[in-house]
Amino acid sequence: GIMLFMNHGCNGTNNYGQETDLNEMSVDLKSITEVPEEFTFRGNAPYSPVFDRNWRHALNLGGYTLRDIKAGDELFTTYLSLAGNLENFKEEVMTLRRQCMGEDVGIITQYESESP
Repeated sequence: GIMLFMNHGCNGTNNYGQETDLNEMSVDLKSITEVPEEFTFRGNAPYSPVFDRNWRHALNLGGYTLRDIKAGDELFTTYLSLAGNLENFKEEVMTLRRQCMGEDVGIITQYESESP
């Protein structure tokens, strides 16, 4: 397989992943009681040790291009699907909001700015 690195597409600008109308800016954190289904990989399925041992592989299932991607285009996905439980999801929404508004940077940019 091909290994890819994708940045987060702010405000729903992702060009790879799954169709959704939700993004870090549109999620209503005051009324949300569970992670939206489009950002979960297993829904409310019971625990599976097989899935637990292979979840990294499962993160790459189900995604597809959402629009034409030309040679040289940057690939964007939504990081909201990586959050897991509700507490982490809410924290990720707030983190991505700050990054998308230019108030914060992601961990890679932070690491690169700290490197000599």
